[in-house]
Amino acid sequence: MPVRMDILRVVGLNLRNARLRKELSQEALANEAGVAMNYVSGIERGVQNPTVMVLFRLAAVLGIGVSQFFASVPSREALSRNLKPGRKAQPNKR
Repeated sequence: MPVRMDILRVVGLNLRNARLRKELSQEALANEAGVAMNYVSGIERGVQNPTVMVLFRLAAVLGIGVSQFFASVPSREALSRNLKPGRKAQPNKR
């Protein structure tokens, strides 16, 4: 069972990385691929096991080959470089 969990996590991280490189939201990717947004979220978190057809549709929207979902996962540092900075804490205005 650990092997299945590992590959789902690899696919999810690679999907997220490809989506962020294209600057697409989960909602935009889901709409263009014809799947539910919560399904895309589940794939990215490694809790959904997508079919080959779903992976094909996601890859088509992202402009990548399906095989890229199974590539070695980039380091955490490489993944974090793709993230937009979060909102900064605002000082209390009184």
